[in-house]
Amino acid sequence: AGARKILIDVSQSRMMCLGQLSLEGSGQSKPIDCEKARELARERFGTAFVVFSQEELERLCRDVEECGALPVFVGAQRWLNPASCVVFAPSAAFDFSYFKRVVVAGRPLSATYVGHIAEQCGECFTLYGEEAEPPFVPDAKIRAAFIAFDAMARRGERASSPAALSAAVRAAAKLSAEEYEISLSILSELGLISVSDRGIITVSRDKTALDGSVCYRNSRH
Repeated sequence: AGARKILIDVSQSRMMCLGQLSLEGSGQSKPIDCEKARELARERFGTAFVVFSQEELERLCRDVEECGALPVFVGAQRWLNPASCVVFAPSAAFDFSYFKRVVVAGRPLSATYVGHIAEQCGECFTLYGEEAEPPFVPDAKIRAAFIAFDAMARRGERASSPAALSAAVRAAAKLSAEEYEISLSILSELGLISVSDRGIITVSRDKTALDGSVCYRNSRH
């Protein structure tokens, strides 16, 4: 069986993985080769293979043919079935504790993400040993995002929806969708901005170091 075609392009799958940047973990993982991965893939229960893009899924199914027969879960929040599977671009909230073992078969965005997974499951393995490639957002762009949020708050503007808020801040601060989401995560984590369910924007103007944010630190290592 070959790899399933997931109709999600690289930029979309990266956006789905940005939550990794807000996670920390120092669990230990062990490298394995394709022969060992094939052995694990033949186990009917207890193994999750993690990939972050269509290209990585295709490579996994090419190198570990048994993975082509496993169910693929895209952007999943959780998977309570103990059957072995492939998890594609899991949500940051994904709970890996239901698996005996997890095989990371792709390049994460955050250097701490594999350690985060390893703290949850029985055993964690890396198939290709690829180092993380975190997306970098310059401090000036994070500050520009804050200024845009602050201007909206001062004017008493409400966000009618998350999409409307994103569009307004991105236009004012000249941000890409990825830069906006990372800036929003950093500023929210530091308590500098918050947006209520009713779209009311609250801003703290206290001087705060950006490196107090896990997301900020992970986007630089």
